[in-house]
Amino acid sequence: MHYLCRSLFIFVLLYASGCSDNGEQSQCVTKYRSETSFISTLIEQEIQYTQELVSDKSLLCHPNLFLGTPYDSDQLLCREGFALGYNYTDKIADWTAYKLTPESVTASFPRTDVFTIDSEVPTYAQSAPNDYQNTDLDRGHLAPAATIDFSELSVTESFYMSNIVPQHLSLNRGLWANLEQWVRDCTVEVEELFVYTGVINSSKDEVIGDGVHVPESMYKVIIKPRSPAQSIAFLIPNIDPGEAQLSEYITDLNSIEKLTGANFLQNVRDDIASQLRFMTSEICEIDSYDGRIENFETVTVETPYEDCSGTNSSQSSQCCKVCSVGKACGDTCINSSYSCSVPSGCACNQ
Repeated sequence: MHYLCRSLFIFVLLYASGCSDNGEQSQCVTKYRSETSFISTLIEQEIQYTQELVSDKSLLCHPNLFLGTPYDSDQLLCREGFALGYNYTDKIADWTAYKLTPESVTASFPRTDVFTIDSEVPTYAQSAPNDYQNTDLDRGHLAPAATIDFSELSVTESFYMSNIVPQHLSLNRGLWANLEQWVRDCTVEVEELFVYTGVINSSKDEVIGDGVHVPESMYKVIIKPRSPAQSIAFLIPNIDPGEAQLSEYITDLNSIEKLTGANFLQNVRDDIASQLRFMTSEICEIDSYDGRIENFETVTVETPYEDCSGTNSSQSSQCCKVCSVGKACGDTCINSSYSCSVPSGCACNQ
């Protein structure tokens, strides 16, 4: 059935682009596949990835898996703003994939900040918000809420626990947040990006809560498909980065693929893929995004959010109420500029 659908789809595209059924179709496919630039128009996009290259799984989560499914995880989850490969053993996702456009990253729907168990994941493999209690780890988004907040559904799904991994709080709120902002700004500049975000696990992973693995490292692969095609990757240990700069963690797709066994360019022509794998192109200027966004340990919560500092365990319910009324960042309150304050004795586990 999928084969017939793909064949019909390609026929319609070829007919719309001026090809008839009198023997010219193969010439049109050859013409489009021989283009040196890729993904410059929608027609070129779809014809380049011919029926023998497009996998069923990529079609399921189109357009977020347009370039390909990195590798098979235990469960593939297709969301409105991203695709996700979930690992039952580790109780976190192996990877997420999402396509970004200026329209998607500049749209902004109100955040919910309510972390929710993903009911589509089997019960035995689910992670829960309370798995993070009594830890110094943040609930870190793989597909960032601030990047895919273009609808109510996309925001809600970004807070499903299947999209959350244990992330060192200073990394999540500092260097990693800078990287996510760079991706958003770069999308506006270059018009389109495909992003893969995932984890590197090891046999010595720390475990929190009910068996939730803490990744050893985090990676982000960014691919600019429009001519000239470019790519860059970042591999960052899941620890406090201190004063490290984003530029120190630049690597290439090939290195991430070797560590994970992934193929981020499954649906891309071999000649283009071979070039992209070894690029470390600074698609957009990076230097200004280095350093911490701000020192989150000294931020005070601004009106209309109360400052939770100074509360003790007997007041924790009041503190949690305050955090749920405002916005939340792991176990912290957030001020109006989305910076995190770490309130002493406050545990707002949502």
